[in-house]
Amino acid sequence: MTHLHPTTGPPGVSSVTRSHHPAPDGFAAVLEDRAGDQGWHTRWRLTWRPVPEALAYAVHLVGVEGADPVPRLVTEPSWEIEVACGPGPVVDPAIRAEQLGAASAGLQVCVVACFADTASPPGPLCAVGSPV
Repeated sequence: MTHLHPTTGPPGVSSVTRSHHPAPDGFAAVLEDRAGDQGWHTRWRLTWRPVPEALAYAVHLVGVEGADPVPRLVTEPSWEIEVACGPGPVVDPAIRAEQLGAASAGLQVCVVACFADTASPPGPLCAVGSPV
Protein backbone atom coordinates (compact mmCIF):
# COMPACT_ATOMS: atom_id res chain seq x y z
CA MET A 1 0.00 0.00 0.00
CA THR A 2 1.31 3.44 -0.92
CA HIS A 3 2.13 5.86 1.91
CA LEU A 4 1.88 9.52 0.95
CA HIS A 5 3.70 12.32 2.76
CA PRO A 6 2.45 15.89 2.67
CA THR A 7 4.37 18.07 0.25
CA THR A 8 2.37 21.24 0.57
CA GLY A 9 0.50 23.32 3.07
CA PRO A 10 -1.89 26.18 2.51
CA PRO A 11 -1.17 28.48 -0.46
CA GLY A 12 1.95 30.55 0.06
CA VAL A 13 3.73 28.07 2.34
CA SER A 14 6.80 26.83 0.54
CA SER A 15 8.11 24.32 3.06
CA VAL A 16 6.38 21.98 5.43
CA THR A 17 7.89 21.12 8.78
CA ARG A 18 7.11 18.21 11.08
CA SER A 19 3.87 18.75 12.89
CA HIS A 20 2.75 17.98 16.40
CA HIS A 21 -0.82 17.94 15.08
CA PRO A 22 -2.57 14.60 14.62
CA ALA A 23 -3.37 13.12 11.23
CA PRO A 24 -7.00 13.38 10.12
CA ASP A 25 -9.11 10.43 11.31
CA GLY A 26 -12.71 9.36 11.80
CA PHE A 27 -13.28 8.81 8.10
CA ALA A 28 -16.69 7.85 6.68
CA ALA A 29 -17.89 7.60 3.09
CA VAL A 30 -21.32 7.65 1.49
CA LEU A 31 -22.62 7.26 -2.04
CA GLU A 32 -25.27 9.73 -3.21
CA ASP A 33 -27.36 9.10 -6.31
CA ARG A 34 -28.97 11.94 -8.23
CA ALA A 35 -31.19 11.37 -11.24
CA GLY A 36 -33.03 13.65 -13.62
CA ASP A 37 -33.83 14.39 -17.24
CA GLN A 38 -30.12 14.86 -18.03
CA GLY A 39 -29.17 11.42 -16.70
CA TRP A 40 -28.09 9.98 -13.37
CA HIS A 41 -24.94 10.58 -11.35
CA THR A 42 -23.40 8.91 -8.30
CA ARG A 43 -21.11 10.94 -6.07
CA TRP A 44 -18.79 9.57 -3.37
CA ARG A 45 -18.47 11.85 -0.34
CA LEU A 46 -15.63 11.36 2.13
CA THR A 47 -15.87 13.04 5.54
CA TRP A 48 -13.54 13.07 8.54
CA ARG A 49 -13.36 14.55 12.02
CA PRO A 50 -12.23 18.20 12.05
CA VAL A 51 -8.63 18.62 13.17
CA PRO A 52 -8.37 21.41 15.77
CA GLU A 53 -6.75 24.59 14.43
CA ALA A 54 -6.57 23.29 10.82
CA LEU A 55 -6.92 26.09 8.27
CA ALA A 56 -7.60 23.73 5.37
CA TYR A 57 -7.24 20.14 4.27
CA ALA A 58 -5.15 18.94 1.33
CA VAL A 59 -6.82 16.02 -0.46
CA HIS A 60 -4.13 14.10 -2.34
CA LEU A 61 -5.24 11.88 -5.24
CA VAL A 62 -3.27 8.69 -5.81
CA GLY A 63 -3.92 6.79 -9.04
CA VAL A 64 -2.42 3.76 -10.72
CA GLU A 65 0.23 5.99 -12.29
CA GLY A 66 1.21 7.73 -9.03
CA ALA A 67 0.21 10.70 -6.94
CA ASP A 68 -1.14 13.92 -8.42
CA PRO A 69 1.41 16.60 -7.44
CA VAL A 70 -1.31 19.21 -6.85
CA PRO A 71 -3.67 18.44 -3.95
CA ARG A 72 -7.24 19.71 -3.82
CA LEU A 73 -7.56 22.19 -0.94
CA VAL A 74 -10.85 22.24 0.99
CA THR A 75 -11.77 24.23 4.09
CA GLU A 76 -14.36 21.81 5.47
CA PRO A 77 -13.69 18.22 6.57
CA SER A 78 -15.31 16.66 3.50
CA TRP A 79 -14.61 16.10 -0.18
CA GLU A 80 -16.62 14.51 -2.97
CA ILE A 81 -16.17 13.25 -6.50
CA GLU A 82 -18.45 11.82 -9.19
CA VAL A 83 -17.79 8.08 -9.47
CA ALA A 84 -20.53 6.90 -11.85
CA CYS A 85 -22.98 8.34 -14.37
CA GLY A 86 -25.27 7.26 -17.15
CA PRO A 87 -28.14 8.25 -19.42
CA GLY A 88 -31.78 8.19 -18.44
CA PRO A 89 -33.72 9.34 -15.40
CA VAL A 90 -33.11 6.14 -13.35
CA VAL A 91 -29.83 4.75 -11.97
CA ASP A 92 -28.72 1.61 -13.83
CA PRO A 93 -27.38 -0.75 -11.12
CA ALA A 94 -25.14 -2.74 -13.50
CA ILE A 95 -23.45 0.32 -14.99
CA ARG A 96 -23.15 1.91 -11.53
CA ALA A 97 -21.48 -1.21 -10.08
CA GLU A 98 -19.03 -1.46 -12.99
CA GLN A 99 -18.02 2.22 -12.73
CA LEU A 100 -17.71 2.06 -8.92
CA GLY A 101 -15.41 -0.95 -9.24
CA ALA A 102 -13.19 0.89 -11.71
CA ALA A 103 -13.06 3.99 -9.48
CA SER A 104 -12.13 2.07 -6.32
CA ALA A 105 -9.48 0.03 -8.14
CA GLY A 106 -7.87 3.02 -9.79
CA LEU A 107 -8.06 5.96 -7.39
CA GLN A 108 -7.34 6.55 -3.72
CA VAL A 109 -7.28 9.70 -1.63
CA CYS A 110 -5.21 10.74 1.36
CA VAL A 111 -6.03 13.77 3.53
CA VAL A 112 -3.54 16.07 5.26
CA ALA A 113 -4.56 18.84 7.67
CA CYS A 114 -2.90 22.18 6.83
CA PHE A 115 -1.86 24.81 9.36
CA ALA A 116 -0.22 28.24 9.08
CA ASP A 117 3.33 26.89 8.81
CA THR A 118 3.07 23.11 8.91
CA ALA A 119 0.95 20.13 7.91
CA SER A 120 -0.19 17.05 9.79
CA PRO A 121 0.98 13.55 8.99
CA PRO A 122 -1.16 12.01 6.25
CA GLY A 123 -4.34 10.16 7.08
CA PRO A 124 -4.95 6.65 5.69
CA LEU A 125 -5.45 6.00 2.01
CA CYS A 126 -9.13 5.59 1.15
CA ALA A 127 -10.27 3.88 -2.07
CA VAL A 128 -12.63 6.19 -3.98
CA GLY A 129 -16.12 4.72 -4.32
CA SER A 130 -15.66 2.25 -1.48
CA PRO A 131 -16.92 2.29 2.09
CA VAL A 132 -14.41 3.43 4.70
